[in-house]
Amino acid sequence: GNNVHVPPTYLQNCGEASVPWERWLRSFKIYLTAGFEDSISADKKKAILINALGMEGQRKVFSDSTEVSLKSLASASVEDLLVNLRELVAHCACCCG
Repeated sequence: GNNVHVPPTYLQNCGEASVPWERWLRSFKIYLTAGFEDSISADKKKAILINALGMEGQRKVFSDSTEVSLKSLASASVEDLLVNLRELVAHCACCCG
């Protein structure tokens, strides 16, 4: 059996994130490395990442007011998506609208 622990949801509700971004990202990357085969596709990595953001994090990602969009998600590399998300989540705690 796979006993890899899933990282905490980053931003389930409006307000403060569960842990600081850098710490959460490190935990998420360890989870991807330990929990999945090397052959996992970039699309699956992106889906796992977006799922791990939580409901409020996902709302921020798919908001019309952000640069991250469904179109850019489809074409972005996982690393590019992480850079965009880092910028996005920097504003999550202060703007819940």
